[in-house]
Amino acid sequence: MAERRRLTIALDGATGNLLAWLSKTCDTPEGVIINKLLGAHLHELWEYRTWLEKQEPGSRNWELGTHLISNYGPDDLVTAIKRIDPTYKTLEEQLRPNKSNAKGDAE
Repeated sequence: MAERRRLTIALDGATGNLLAWLSKTCDTPEGVIINKLLGAHLHELWEYRTWLEKQEPGSRNWELGTHLISNYGPDDLVTAIKRIDPTYKTLEEQLRPNKSNAKGDAE
């Protein structure tokens, strides 16, 4: 079994209240809810790490990229990475280069 880490996080009042309400209403521990939410975004974090590992420390992309995790806003991380580096191809795009990303392409 993989080693588990305990982490204490500080939430703003509204987020904490929402999490507490969901936990009570759904009879699901807050930690389980957080793990589920984080798990749904792990692919983004791995893409972020993969992209950062390819950047030269001190370069513009490195400087912008290392601050991205705390400043990327409402978009997902991959969208934010592509805003910095439009040439970046995700792991999926590299493995399946002919996959269509647009919904209307088949029409």
